[in-house]
Amino acid sequence: MKKVSELQGAELDYAVALAVGYSKSDADRFSVRDARGISYYMPSEDWSTGGPIIEREQLAIIPVMGGTWSAEYAHQTGGDDWQEYSVDGPTLLIAAMRAFVASRFGAEVDLNQT
Repeated sequence: MKKVSELQGAELDYAVALAVGYSKSDADRFSVRDARGISYYMPSEDWSTGGPIIEREQLAIIPVMGGTWSAEYAHQTGGDDWQEYSVDGPTLLIAAMRAFVASRFGAEVDLNQT
């Protein structure tokens, strides 16, 4: 199990792919990066893939003193009940993608079994 708050790089992008709904076999392909660290799916680094997730999921992004970011996600679970997730990160995209993954899997995710 990995803490979502500690995911970064290829692991975070892999978890996002699973959270978006890609099959494990498709997500496995996304986690492979070339020698320069480039893959085809990097929502934690690429606005063209991470930005639409932020917009669609209506993630709240908050700058934190010291140059870090906090991302919050809330959804109604029924009636007046809400589930909220708040996760920090060194960049806006990393914080947002961590919050998105936490909204789907909770505070920890098993990247081998998901």
